[in-house]
Amino acid sequence: MFSGKTRFLLCGLALLLLLCAAVSACADDVLFPLPLEHATEVDREELGVKKGTKFPVYGAPFDDAWRGAKGKAAVSVAEPFGVLGSAQDDRWLMITYSVDKGSSRIGWIRTPDTLSEEFNCRLAFRLPYRVTRDTVLTDDPAQSRREIGKLREGDLVIAMLKLSAGGTDWIYAETEIDGKPVWAFIDSGDLLSVPTWTLENGTLSFLEGVSRIGLSDEDPTSVEKGEIWSTAIDFYEDCGTAVREIVLPSTLRRLDAEALYNARGVTLRLPGSVEEVSDSAIYSGYYKRIVLGKDYTGEVIGGDYWILDAWEVEPGNPRYSSRDGVLFSADGKTLLSYPNGRKDTHYDVPAGTEEIADMAFYDNDNTYVLQTVSLPIGLKRIGSLAFCGCGRLNSMTVPLTVTDLAEDAFAYCVSLERLSLPPGLQASFSDAALKEDFSRFAGDNGSTLLTPRDRYGDDSDDKTAGRAYLVWVSGENGEGPVKVYPSADAADPSGQIESGAGKTVVQVSAGRGRIGYNGNEEEWIDLADTLPAGYATFFDPDEVDPVPTKEGLAELARKDMAEYRSAWFYTDGMTAWFTLTSSESYGDVPDVDLPLNLVTLYRQDGDAGRVLGFLYAPERGEPVRICDAPGGSPVAWTYRTEEAEVLEQDGGWLRIRTASAEGWIPEDRLVVVLPKPSEGS
Repeated sequence: MFSGKTRFLLCGLALLLLLCAAVSACADDVLFPLPLEHATEVDREELGVKKGTKFPVYGAPFDDAWRGAKGKAAVSVAEPFGVLGSAQDDRWLMITYSVDKGSSRIGWIRTPDTLSEEFNCRLAFRLPYRVTRDTVLTDDPAQSRREIGKLREGDLVIAMLKLSAGGTDWIYAETEIDGKPVWAFIDSGDLLSVPTWTLENGTLSFLEGVSRIGLSDEDPTSVEKGEIWSTAIDFYEDCGTAVREIVLPSTLRRLDAEALYNARGVTLRLPGSVEEVSDSAIYSGYYKRIVLGKDYTGEVIGGDYWILDAWEVEPGNPRYSSRDGVLFSADGKTLLSYPNGRKDTHYDVPAGTEEIADMAFYDNDNTYVLQTVSLPIGLKRIGSLAFCGCGRLNSMTVPLTVTDLAEDAFAYCVSLERLSLPPGLQASFSDAALKEDFSRFAGDNGSTLLTPRDRYGDDSDDKTAGRAYLVWVSGENGEGPVKVYPSADAADPSGQIESGAGKTVVQVSAGRGRIGYNGNEEEWIDLADTLPAGYATFFDPDEVDPVPTKEGLAELARKDMAEYRSAWFYTDGMTAWFTLTSSESYGDVPDVDLPLNLVTLYRQDGDAGRVLGFLYAPERGEPVRICDAPGGSPVAWTYRTEEAEVLEQDGGWLRIRTASAEGWIPEDRLVVVLPKPSEGS
């Protein structure tokens, strides 16, 4: 209907840009500009109304809003007028129209039923501002600036948009005239933004009136009078480590995507007013407890790359309950969420549990240490992705009472060695670890499947397609050549490859794996000569900061690089290095690589009580051997810079755990990654 016209949108790309800026920007920075020149011009035919039609004009998109002209303000379709946006599920249009040659108005009309085109326009934020001196409201900031109301010093308004007109910056805000809601323009010099949260004695409290925190991928469809929307909070940037508890306001209705960002060691309480929670409301961070109030009946809060120690539910909650920090339905029959910060290696699901909910044990940050889970007789259902990503889970027996098992319930359980299934049920796997034979994944009924892959290792819908998994070639103690065969059953080798190589197994047969396509030739390797690829387990290398040691600084000085401009960490599959660049070089001097023994590593997350680090071989080509005891026999090895956790120390030996092995190494084969020092320490 509006082809050839310019449509003004307050959504889409604008919201995406705001989402990126909202975490740490001040309030003025997140108010979207209102360009009047981009109004969409409409006429009677486009609106589909009769000649002589007049639309009542309101001061806000509410039926009880203030109206100008002593309650008779209206716009006629005799002349075209402009549409700037929409609100309230597109039931209202924001318009600009002329009154005479020297005056125009901005207001709201109800969207005519004859207008089939949707504008899909939404407001980005509604932020509190305080009036700093007596001032006026206007609905015509661009021309006459006529006064439609007054504000007094100290009045609170809710800002939504900003406009530059006639050399003045204006804020479009909600307030009242004669007790009725109105959205109008105020000189920005007469306003000061009000923080939506305060921090005192370790408690971060939101302003009462805040109804929404963060930005959603879905635009808000309606606006309630008086509600305030808070931008997302980056606790690391805005508060440091000072926050111990987050208190949400009793007016809160929505927690949107990435509303809470990078919190550390906090308790979060959810009030009963919360109606909608994004499944990624929390982004990163560590939470000691999430407490659901007795009136909270919203969805289970979720997040990305976060850690939670325990769920807690106040007595009397009609929807939820908690048992030993695990979240259940109120009747205890459905296990809803197991906190990924628990340190137990075994968990007994309580008797009486009938369902493991979708994603109940889902772990997208690989923090679980769970190795075994006991399921009770009487369990009936295991939902989609219920145990997805439990990277250390090694065995599971599904009771005969289970009749509904999602095939992807155990996706990415890379250490699962035994899965016992009732007759008639089956499970599928993605990125399963590989040791001796895929048959180890077959349960009691033989129906366990691996996720099919195409020849390039991508997921395939073809159930007959080859399966592709990454392995590391391992001769005796991880050294020496390994034989390659022309077929799965060939007696004589056709060649050899060296230990330490990474290969992709695309087919398995008779205890051998086909390691790739080489024209029409086949290459097979004994699966006994492979190790699983393993996965990063403890922290993101991007969050590790390098600092040269005293010896490292001496090495830099020797190379005329005592001052350096930048430093970063990376791995090359053999060892880890840092690149330090002279402050005067700006690309003219080659980068200098420092090995791990000449740097100190710091990680952003302190993770108190754990000693974490990287396995390290001083010489390239030398593996790190993991032994069964101090000075004992090797049980595994790695050429990679693999992450490890220290479990025990005995003399000059450390007992460590990686994503693929556990055992003892000499202490000089581990570079510890220390908690990042606090500012001023």
